[in-house]
Amino acid sequence: MTDGVAVVDLPDHFSMVTSDDEPLSVQVTPYCGEKVHAQVTDQSTERIVVKDFGDGPNEYTFSYTVKGIRAGFEDEDIVRGL
Repeated sequence: MTDGVAVVDLPDHFSMVTSDDEPLSVQVTPYCGEKVHAQVTDQSTERIVVKDFGDGPNEYTFSYTVKGIRAGFEDEDIVRGL
């Protein structure tokens, strides 16, 4: 994150296999020794935008996980343990 904003471009293959019609789940874990308020402010199958709204540092690293529904499987039931 630089100046309180980070734009993360997702790999091309993610948008090729992920449904645009279903919401994504994005989780962000900041790595900073001080209190920060990182929030995902925009998300798509092509990129995520993370902004910090706190009074702490506006430059730090973070990890992220993005999950989505595979395109073509939007109406499939989840298979639970057999």
